[in-house]
Amino acid sequence: QTYLSPSSPSHLLFTLLCIISLVYRSPFLITILLSTHIITMGNACSGDSDPDKKRSKEVDKMLAKEKKKKQNEVKILLLGTGESGKSTIFKQMRILHSKGYSLEDRKRFTSVVHGNTLSAIRVLISAVAQLGLSYDSPTHQQIAEKLAGISEQQIILSPEHVFTPNIFNDIKALWQDAAIQEAFNRGNEFQLSDNAEYFLRDVDRISAKEYVPSVDDVLRCRVKTIGIVEAEFAYKGYKLKISDVGGQRSERRKWIHAFDDVTAIIFVTSLSEYNQSLLEDDKKNRMHESLELFEEICNCRYFNETPIIIFFNKEDLFEEKIKKVDLKCAFPEYTGGKSSKNAYEFIKRQFEEKDKTKGRHLIPERTTATNTENVEKVFNGVKHIFLMDALDEIFQ
Repeated sequence: QTYLSPSSPSHLLFTLLCIISLVYRSPFLITILLSTHIITMGNACSGDSDPDKKRSKEVDKMLAKEKKKKQNEVKILLLGTGESGKSTIFKQMRILHSKGYSLEDRKRFTSVVHGNTLSAIRVLISAVAQLGLSYDSPTHQQIAEKLAGISEQQIILSPEHVFTPNIFNDIKALWQDAAIQEAFNRGNEFQLSDNAEYFLRDVDRISAKEYVPSVDDVLRCRVKTIGIVEAEFAYKGYKLKISDVGGQRSERRKWIHAFDDVTAIIFVTSLSEYNQSLLEDDKKNRMHESLELFEEICNCRYFNETPIIIFFNKEDLFEEKIKKVDLKCAFPEYTGGKSSKNAYEFIKRQFEEKDKTKGRHLIPERTTATNTENVEKVFNGVKHIFLMDALDEIFQ
């Protein structure tokens, strides 16, 4: 009964571990707690003359084992708002550092490609109505009404009856209509996905009977991330664990579950979203939302010393858009004109100024998530120059 004596060191240690494990709800502390209790009971039964010393050695061994395991693991969080390109970066990690996408994997994306294509034309049909535009012919008007009348339930439950050759012919015909093209050119006013043109201009290929999505098709597919998606990759003896979490507002409350033991954060923001509104709130500018979210993450107590890499994504779309749309539409104080260099430096500075911590590693990178070569170059630079240095500091 010695180990249960209220005045004994064993009892005090046991009680302290109980309190800590309950307050922090830590699985690891609970494991140590149970192990300590079992070891102590074993010592009491065996009559060990120095149970505290033996117990201490066992706990030390467990801690050393856990530390070694953690030293070989690099946990990276992919954070950002919806539509920023996080999930595309995640797919690129699978292509670059894992098994990629096999023929069977890509076949499973066929219905997603078809669904994205139909969704895009339906957004444009809705935009034509909102803008009060007229179709080129009564036939196109009838096609638009037909496509708009397809229910989401039909698409989900019986896609084989929805995605027929006739439907694809209708989509192709409507894509050529002047009203649809005008609505497309004003796509920033509506919730039009960035992959719309990519799939709509290639309807013949994606509707072919023998069609199998290419890797590029997979990268451009849009599937809303629900909850937290994780993957592990091997890199130079380290285990890279990357977590992609849903970026919509409704998904962010789940982020807290991914905050433990984070080595680094990759925050993804879209350079081209400066004149677009949120899907969840059409009164809120997407880039303003991204800046606010970045400020919250930077100054969150969980990440005060966590290195952050900012991926300024969709650089290709940004380079084209800035030629036509001045950044002043989102930031009245901007005076750099339609120069991509000036606009990028201004946006970068807006993000950097949100970080109120001192001495943090904050690395900006320009990316095009759909370009595998570009992502590989950027990520290799991050891994060699930054993450390994961070590991040295954390585990030395």
